[in-house]
Amino acid sequence: MHRLFIIFGSTVIQKIAVFIMMIIAARIMNIDEFGSFAFIYATSVTLTSFLGEGLATTANRYVSIKEQEDNLKICKLTGELIKCSFAVSCLLLFIFMFCSFVSVWLSKDNSVLILLKWASLIPFFTLQNTVLNAILNCFEKNIAAALIGGIGSILSVVLGLFFAKSYGVVGMCVGLTIGLFFATLSYYITIHKDIVTLNVKFIDISKVYHIIKTFTVPTWGAMALGGPVHWVCLTVLATSGSEGVRNLAVFTAFFQWHVILNFIPSSVANFTIPFLVKEKGRNDRAFVHAIMKIFAANAVTGLSILLMVLLLKEQILLIYDADFAQYGNVLLLISLCGYVASFALVMSQVLWSSGKAWLNFSAAFFYAVTYIVATFVLVKFFALGAIGLGFSILISSFLQLIFQIRLFINSSELKLNGSRLMIVDNQDG
Repeated sequence: MHRLFIIFGSTVIQKIAVFIMMIIAARIMNIDEFGSFAFIYATSVTLTSFLGEGLATTANRYVSIKEQEDNLKICKLTGELIKCSFAVSCLLLFIFMFCSFVSVWLSKDNSVLILLKWASLIPFFTLQNTVLNAILNCFEKNIAAALIGGIGSILSVVLGLFFAKSYGVVGMCVGLTIGLFFATLSYYITIHKDIVTLNVKFIDISKVYHIIKTFTVPTWGAMALGGPVHWVCLTVLATSGSEGVRNLAVFTAFFQWHVILNFIPSSVANFTIPFLVKEKGRNDRAFVHAIMKIFAANAVTGLSILLMVLLLKEQILLIYDADFAQYGNVLLLISLCGYVASFALVMSQVLWSSGKAWLNFSAAFFYAVTYIVATFVLVKFFALGAIGLGFSILISSFLQLIFQIRLFINSSELKLNGSRLMIVDNQDG
């Protein structure tokens, strides 16, 4: 249990550090500079985070399995996954650099080149840090992972804000990059010292090709669907009549409660997936009991937050501007959406721990289609505004959860024989 709190605490510290960074940066930079930084950060981190998270999920799934085998196989697989993360980071860096030069060539403005170069390094280090942190947690080096992740985030924020005072948005990117570099270096030193001797050989494709093809690629696909689909639905809301922008403002302001309810299961993925994999390795009954424990913990934690929102709705609305006071029902609906979506996220972790990444991708695709269709029907056709978009998320999240459960049961041949629960697992989906 202490591992769970260490991982959760480290994630919370990193999120708070970014939150504080955004608040202070908005104060020390003018609005144009902060707007530029916000766009760069959203592009370089938010749009590429699924690549690191997909590889981290791969490590959580397969390194945990290999832990039950001999040490040599662990070292080989871990080393190849680290090389994969470095290769993807380099490819991402090349793409960002190429786009930077094209942007400068088209705009004829060389002044932004140095900014774009430094901004390109942010996802380069962020992606590797995500994967390396997961690998440390897989080997139960939780304190080391938490310290490097927490201190690295704080150092990045402090240096970013320090340089931003004198050099604006360029200084912000420079400071962040330096902090991320030290975190990456610390991860590599710790892994090289305590887990596996790192080398500079090329990736042995034969060792990871099957894993990348059957697990990492569909995991990337499932994770990449969320952001663009949500953006499309927000665009539909914003363009739905004269009240569209107002509805968008209300929905966006209250959507943070959806994020909070989903943050709980997502923040402990580096614990949940390895834990489920190990329980599955013990026996099928232990695996099912572990799933039930995680669902129960998520139900209790999420319900506590949901009840808090329900009981303190009026006080929560006072946090926002007076214009939001009449939208308490939207706040409650979005919170309920987050609660249901958190179970779908837990079910994704169950499918990933079972190696059924393609099945989870099909569930994510089903969610995306349902979300878009429901949004057009409820928001565009029936003109329900923010309430309509909230119901679109609720319906699609609930159907996704049901679809995931059915996929898991069918693919695992889950059967209840008297009081005995039996699972006969098929091949990886």
